[in-house]
Amino acid sequence: MIENKNHLLEQKISTVLFVTDVKPVSEKLSVDISGDLQVYIGEGRVPPQRKTYQARFDNSNGRLMLIGFEEVLLKAGEGA
Repeated sequence: MIENKNHLLEQKISTVLFVTDVKPVSEKLSVDISGDLQVYIGEGRVPPQRKTYQARFDNSNGRLMLIGFEEVLLKAGEGA
């Protein structure tokens, strides 16, 4: 993970997700977050990509804790 951080810093890579949709799934204690991922490399900008991520939570004794955050791979033809 540190190697990845160093690579990003050396190459001057940054990313931002412009959120367009948030869908809570209460029975799974999760939320699907969709948006346009913009990547910048140095002074250049890579074309944005539509991405969906899922944040998963656990409710333990009234404490809501984030237990996972990962990209959701959509099947061809599915929209976010």
